[in-house]
Amino acid sequence: MRFAYCALRLKRVKGYASQVNHRVILIDGPMLAELMMDYDLGVSTKEVYTVKRLDSDYFEED
Repeated sequence: MRFAYCALRLKRVKGYASQVNHRVILIDGPMLAELMMDYDLGVSTKEVYTVKRLDSDYFEED
């Protein structure tokens, strides 16, 4: 079971998390955004960039 809470209730959430018998991981906004991007959850790709490198074999003389 997953819950999302705003920062205004953080004290209550931390208290609850420390008392339950289940593993609870508290995630703040920046961490939530990072996880959403890492797992493509609720996000879409806006632009893709190509990064190129030189092919050293192309410049070798036989």
